[in-house]
Amino acid sequence: MAYDGLKFSKEICLLSSSARFLPLFAHFREHNLAIGRGKRGSCHVNNRHPGVVVLEHTRKRDYEAILAKFREGEFDILVGTQMIAKGHDIPNVTLVGIVSADTGLGLPDFRAAERTFQLLTQAAGRAGRGTTPGIVLMQTINPDHYAIRFAAEQDYEKFYAKELEFRRLMHYPPFGALANVIVRSTREEEALERSAALGRLLNPAGEGVKILGPAAASLARLKNEYRYQMLIKTSSRKRLNEILGQVRGFATAGKWNAASLVIDVDPMTIL
Repeated sequence: MAYDGLKFSKEICLLSSSARFLPLFAHFREHNLAIGRGKRGSCHVNNRHPGVVVLEHTRKRDYEAILAKFREGEFDILVGTQMIAKGHDIPNVTLVGIVSADTGLGLPDFRAAERTFQLLTQAAGRAGRGTTPGIVLMQTINPDHYAIRFAAEQDYEKFYAKELEFRRLMHYPPFGALANVIVRSTREEEALERSAALGRLLNPAGEGVKILGPAAASLARLKNEYRYQMLIKTSSRKRLNEILGQVRGFATAGKWNAASLVIDVDPMTIL
């Protein structure tokens, strides 16, 4: 997480869903502004304020050149996605606007709040790194969510305590052992049948074990492969290893090829 953001002077404001997009640029001439997201953002600024020089950053290949031009003051506003939020030290950026700050909270992943908090604190850390204090505007429809609220407050300890409470309540790591089991196949029927067979094998799960799924993965098709997944949660890592042994044995007995079964223990993402 971007703890370095705490060193710089800034004021952070939340804009609720009733706030319009364009007023974010009301005082653009007083600040250099870095704001997401992509083409819609740059079009709004260009149409409303044709005198402002706007640079849109959406491609990795132009990354360094674009940042160098923005750092040298050739552009007033940099519009982009998450790529422009992380780790850049540009002293003349005094205003950062974040559109749809809560988008990541909707992802079906137990780390969604952590990632949202991390990204927002990183983005906020781009403002006020020079001698002039910075301002950060976050547009959100969930201003009361703890990830948004504590990111706006730049309060890492409160976020940590709240996230830990959520993990403890739901038995997610570090308060339980978790494995993401993905069944893959170029044929959807095969992936569905195999994942259903695994579900029958593991249910009923027994005391201290919870099986979520099988169900189509959030990325149900990736690189011509159909994907179904199960989440296995247990209070005991030893028990988790026993269950995963059953899963591997079942796949071996069925003569699945090596790429058909993916087991990710303590996954960083479950998408």
